[in-house]
Amino acid sequence: MQQQNTRSLESLSWFCHLCGVLSVFIGMTVSLMNLINRDFFHIQSGLFIFASGYALIKISAKITQILNSERANDAPRQFNA
Repeated sequence: MQQQNTRSLESLSWFCHLCGVLSVFIGMTVSLMNLINRDFFHIQSGLFIFASGYALIKISAKITQILNSERANDAPRQFNA
């Protein structure tokens, strides 16, 4: 894999992880605020934000896994003679 593509995927993974963690936190906060206010009809908006953040975190993990496997494939192989 080219170095430029690797850096782009690393930054994409970092951005997805950061936005995912932030979205999970905001989703939990919104859900808890609605729960405390007994506004049960709007809890699903907080759950949607939470689920979107969780999906971003899982996307980040998958990108990182792909990058790690590509690095293992690109590493020079040593043969025992």
